[in-house]
Amino acid sequence: MAYLFWRKTETELVSFLLTGKEKIIGRDPAQCDIVLEDPRVSRKHCSIFKVNSTYILQDLGSRNGTILEREKISRATLVDKAVIKIGKTVMEFRKGRPDGYSPPARVKKTVKPPVEKKPEPKKYPLKKKRSKTSKTS
Repeated sequence: MAYLFWRKTETELVSFLLTGKEKIIGRDPAQCDIVLEDPRVSRKHCSIFKVNSTYILQDLGSRNGTILEREKISRATLVDKAVIKIGKTVMEFRKGRPDGYSPPARVKKTVKPPVEKKPEPKKYPLKKKRSKTSKTS
């Protein structure tokens, strides 16, 4: 059993259980198991598949490349806690249950402290300027 973890937004953590033979990662929801909404990610960017008990990360000819542990790869073996970068998304690969907790599917909502609103400045009506009348005699 293996997982991928990444932050979709500042308040949303995503975990994905890697099951089956191959998982495609990319931008196209019709072709990919894991969809990343990032213009730097190719439609079919990379894949993760299992050979015996080993997980392999393979780039699928993406334009911007697949980064594993700060190195651009075409194909590499994943080890526990490996860091993968695809576009702007940074993922962590975990083999087995990570550190004794079951991963959350998603963090639904994080409560943020209220933002203090600045009082609006008072609005005063503009005074009309008196027009000077010219005297002609």
